[in-house]
Amino acid sequence: MSQFISTTRRQFLTTTLGSAALLCRQVGARELPMTRWAFLSDTHVPEDPANEYRGFRPYENLRTAVSQVAGADLVGAIITGDAARREGLPGDYRRLKALFQPLEGRVPVSIALGNTDNRSNFHKEFSESHGIPGDVKDRHVRIIEAGPVRFVLLDSLLKTSFSPGFLGKIQRTWLEQFLGSAEEMPTLLFVHHTLDDTGKHIHIGFIGIYRVGSTKRNPAATESSGW
Repeated sequence: MSQFISTTRRQFLTTTLGSAALLCRQVGARELPMTRWAFLSDTHVPEDPANEYRGFRPYENLRTAVSQVAGADLVGAIITGDAARREGLPGDYRRLKALFQPLEGRVPVSIALGNTDNRSNFHKEFSESHGIPGDVKDRHVRIIEAGPVRFVLLDSLLKTSFSPGFLGKIQRTWLEQFLGSAEEMPTLLFVHHTLDDTGKHIHIGFIGIYRVGSTKRNPAATESSGW
């Protein structure tokens, strides 16, 4: 079974990476090697590099972030959704892929999908996404073995340009079966929308920390859940 640790926006920003680092370093009394990754979210990259929104320039922001990732000693990078500007247009993904070129062959980038993404357009440009595909029809799910930890990227895209997200019964059933049968290892779940059953959706990249092999289970992972 698995244990799910919920989080608020503030807790996500202040504690998640510290918790992830702890999981990477230690399981019980066993010391484990470190692994270093960049976690990004809501890049909103447009086809037009000059595109600006409320004083923010997504293209320039990601270009800066990519240069920082390239200059760090990292194993990989993960983007938790809303990779494209607003509608997941083909040109958005072409621009996104071009921005990642400095990392090619050095730092693999894995992308989860959010509500501004388009699954079909994304797959046309990123046909060989990093990680092992999860067996979930019509969803972009990836499993990444990252040394001392395992990453699972889930797909909460319900409809492009439609804010709420949804995992759905098929994906949740697959996840439960996968976590139940996978080798015991600290496992981090990445999904664009927060996971709850209240109908509220906070648009921030969400990392759920699971300890595979625990005797507890996620109380929200029920048939009546809104996610």
